Amino acid sequence: VIEISDEMRQGFNELFIHIINRDTKGIVDVLIRLEVILPTTSDTSDIEFFFKTTLNYLETLDGKNVKDEILNDETLLKLSLTHRSACQKNNERLEFLGDAVLGSIIAEYIFNKKNESNEGDLTRYRAYLVKESTLCEIAKEIDLFNYLILGSGENNSGTRYRCSVLSDTLEALIGAIYLDSDFEVTKEVVVSLYQKYISDIPSMDELKDPKTKLQEIMQKEGISLPEYTLIETHGEDHQQTFHVSCRLDKKNQITHGKGKSIRQAEQEAALMMLQQYEE
Repeated sequence: VIEISDEMRQGFNELFIHIINRDTKGIVDVLIRLEVILPTTSDTSDIEFFFKTTLNYLETLDGKNVKDEILNDETLLKLSLTHRSACQKNNERLEFLGDAVLGSIIAEYIFNKKNESNEGDLTRYRAYLVKESTLCEIAKEIDLFNYLILGSGENNSGTRYRCSVLSDTLEALIGAIYLDSDFEVTKEVVVSLYQKYISDIPSMDELKDPKTKLQEIMQKEGISLPEYTLIETHGEDHQQTFHVSCRLDKKNQITHGKGKSIRQAEQEAALMMLQQYEE
């Protein structure tokens, strides 16, 4: 088994983007940094040489053959990176497909790896791995923000660094890879990108959200379940803030939470209640 360092994994993530963008200089820079080739290499004009060298490196990650090129269809690549602000033909449909493919790949992976987990636990594992913040972290690790195609008005607004945009684009890219190849090739790419996340999944107790934890404690102690009430909402329609209370009748305790959605506000109120209850 070949041990792959964090630096090499990071290098792979960067290579992934450079390959699909046919970015010779980017490939060369990463290969030199990883000491796969020497800075004095003179044959830098031969892109096939660098693709071949790169793919040989990728094969060391899992011992399997990797497709000759990660993404052959440049039209699909460009579409997957095109934000809706750029034009009417954008990556939203590919995002829809990529979300489904990613969910299937992760579901299959954890089903095989977590043999003793029940359906509820498997669902929590999958939700943790495909949630926006995880996708955003992976997108940042491969510098996906550098390759987004945005409308002129969005280039200086910070849009390319928003987690929602980055996670959507990564899903679109996965959808494009699936259309360009097949499920197995896409699975190899996803598992490689997710390596550090699937090798160090938090415990099930850590994955449970505050509302679930609070409810389980109440059920175990035979106490009435907490009541959540929406107190107020303020802000513009597209940027509202919700204020919610959480009440435990038996102890006459009330906590409050706020968030960009009612669910987020309820989770914060439940977390506050948990902290009070455990004191």
